[in-house]
Amino acid sequence: MSKQEQLISDGNIRIFLKDDPQIFAYERFLKDEAKKILVFTNFNGTDHVVPLPEQYQNKNYQLVLSNYSAQDGKLGENISLKPYEALVIKIN
Repeated sequence: MSKQEQLISDGNIRIFLKDDPQIFAYERFLKDEAKKILVFTNFNGTDHVVPLPEQYQNKNYQLVLSNYSAQDGKLGENISLKPYEALVIKIN
């Protein structure tokens, strides 16, 4: 994925999981499109599980970037992040 990806170059940003002091999470989105890029960052040295907002649950995703071994998959009700993990995924 590059800066030529419209979600990156022109996408809006919406922060979610605002109440979690350990996780910084946001989405990039374009109006009138279902595609989104979700970014999760765990700023702590411990594993952390957080509940996902309902609109992301049960969505298939493609891995864009991770500093741990990861692969494409399907989101559940929660997401588990390893210590200092950064995860970028694209959902349709």
